[in-house]
Amino acid sequence: MSTRRPSAPAWLFLAGSVVAATAVLLLPAPANQAPLATTAILSTVAIVVGIYRHKPHLPAPWWLIAAANTVSTTGGMLLGRAADHYPGVALVPQLIMLLAGPLTAAAALVWLRTYSKNTARTVAIDSALVGVGALMAAWVLLLSPAVGAGSSLEDPRFAAGVQLVVDAFVVAMIAHVAFTAARGNRAFVLIGSATILLLASDVIYATDAIRASGDGRYFMIAATLSYGCFGAAALNPGMAKIGSVESSAPDRPHPRFVVVAVACVLASAIPATRPPFGITDQIVRAVILVTLIAGVLWRSERAVRTIAHKESDARHRATHDELTGLSNRAWLYASHRRHGVGAPARPTSLLFMDLDNFKLVNDSYGHRTGDELIVAAAERLEDVVGAIGIVHRHGGDEFVVTTHADRLATIALAEQILAAFSKPFELSQVRVTLSTSIGISQSSLHGEPADLDDLIREADSAMYHAKSKGAGSYAIFDDQLRERAMQKLQVTSALRDALNNREFELHYQPIVDATTERTATYEALLRWRHKGMLRTPGYFIEVAESSDIIIEIGAWAINSACEQLARFWQETADRPAVSVNLSARQLRDESFVDVVAAALAKNELPPSALWLELTETALIDDHDVALTILNSLSSMGVTICLDDFGIGYSALSNLNKYPIDIVKIDKSFIATLGSDSTQNAKDRVLVNSIEAMSNALGLVTVAEGVESTDQRQQVRNIGCRYAQGWLYGLPQPRFAPAATTESIDDLTH
Repeated sequence: MSTRRPSAPAWLFLAGSVVAATAVLLLPAPANQAPLATTAILSTVAIVVGIYRHKPHLPAPWWLIAAANTVSTTGGMLLGRAADHYPGVALVPQLIMLLAGPLTAAAALVWLRTYSKNTARTVAIDSALVGVGALMAAWVLLLSPAVGAGSSLEDPRFAAGVQLVVDAFVVAMIAHVAFTAARGNRAFVLIGSATILLLASDVIYATDAIRASGDGRYFMIAATLSYGCFGAAALNPGMAKIGSVESSAPDRPHPRFVVVAVACVLASAIPATRPPFGITDQIVRAVILVTLIAGVLWRSERAVRTIAHKESDARHRATHDELTGLSNRAWLYASHRRHGVGAPARPTSLLFMDLDNFKLVNDSYGHRTGDELIVAAAERLEDVVGAIGIVHRHGGDEFVVTTHADRLATIALAEQILAAFSKPFELSQVRVTLSTSIGISQSSLHGEPADLDDLIREADSAMYHAKSKGAGSYAIFDDQLRERAMQKLQVTSALRDALNNREFELHYQPIVDATTERTATYEALLRWRHKGMLRTPGYFIEVAESSDIIIEIGAWAINSACEQLARFWQETADRPAVSVNLSARQLRDESFVDVVAAALAKNELPPSALWLELTETALIDDHDVALTILNSLSSMGVTICLDDFGIGYSALSNLNKYPIDIVKIDKSFIATLGSDSTQNAKDRVLVNSIEAMSNALGLVTVAEGVESTDQRQQVRNIGCRYAQGWLYGLPQPRFAPAATTESIDDLTH
């Protein structure tokens, strides 16, 4: 079964116009006028049909072209049969036909204005200059001889001259649309062909008028083909997309410059071919030439202004944030270089701030709402800062405020900002309450100007210290924070050598079956033997997670845990699993799945022998990537555990969204079990709820932090499958069996 091509009617119509043009050539006059008239009428009908059939993005230009065809056809029919040598014709039909050019030009302007009003104005000016150049040629070759001979306005040379000027303007307009608003569009190729054929027909008409010869046959052939191209363009499906944003291309001023230059050269050269017949001719030539020169000068001045405006706009875009309009990092650094931020005479305070949990808003409501929130935050920040300082968008949800206010005034400003951000943001789709954390650094009152990078780094460090105190806080970078920053720098440097120096160790704590107390899994806990001391993760893990070194450490931990488990399996009949903790950065590393698969294969362990533990906060960043990685691991058979459940973000949605197998109930809920406090009753309800919810979702629970026999019994009563804590054993550098019930009783009596 064959399918009809959507563009077939267009090509059939074009083929029909070729047949009609052939008939014009072969038939004797005046019979050869009928194919032209028929094609002209059908062309207008085809345009109307195309508008209703294809429903163009911009219908107005097509109606203008239909009107141009109609008036052109009407004028042509009124002229009647073209006689030999073009004898005098009525003036009214000629004027009617002249209206077709401006209507087509108007259609081109509408298409151009869809993507740039300024470009449309510039194109109109350039096209007008081309028209003035054509006017010089028309005057010298057609109009001037007719005026000199004292001819009436019905002389065909007048109509031909004016029509050539209009055609030159229209072709220049259409040519630019072809390279911008309709670049590569086949329908518009037909429009361009139609206007060129129209120009050709008028050139033939003018030539015959000059020679006072010809029967109009070749003029009618070009006109017939022109009508055919107009009709075919409207029937082509591509007509619907002309002028749409997705089909537009950037402005191309260089080809227009060449066309204008050629027009100017011709306008200057053509008068030399024909001497003026008198003072009137000389005056007209001079007026046209002066008009052309004035137009070129105006166009040049406008081009200079446009370039200057674009350069100014480019500089503004380079130094200002597009979303908020605030100055950006580039402006901040440039201002520092110009004015010497931190000079002794004007000590500077720098406030570095970001929006607490902004990513949660962005992920929950979408980037459009996130952008709206950024704009609202910038406006509120500017309102608070006012003339005291300058607000910059540093990037993302980070802002920087620079001020020359003293220490007390800077602190007061920080408190005002925190108070302002404690109020809700009324956005178009949602009402959001979002706090901010602020870090403050200050240049010295004496000495050399402070380095801007140092001020930003110190303020950034103070901001993270503020976050550790809780959302909606500020902190000033002082000697204590400087010491911590130096320690962090030293730890970062030492961590890079720790793997090569084999300074890391894994200690293992048993996770037992809460009923039988047999060890089901050993959790691998990372330790660092640094400067003669065994450091726990609290000393170094935050520093490691702030850089890619955590990925290398994490890969080492998985390989080492699998290797030691494989040896344990060879030495004993027990088959426990091993559990390794993951960081957020590992869940953004697309090669992580290969690391896990390689570690299991190298040690000949089944995927079920490995548990991977992650916290809820690790799922916040790049959750789509994390979901892909976790789905791959789960499909392999690796057990996925959600650690510290209940104290993170969006806990319920995480259970439903990610391939979680085991939920580890945070030890803060287990700590009060076994006591008679009111908190015990509340935590027991929470633990019961978590257990019931997990059971309903087909998940298994682990009670963390079991440290007493009473807690052990309550965990059993609640129904937790597994338990972990000091009651069953402390972390050891080897796989040590969990304490039995008997040994536990000995310890507690």
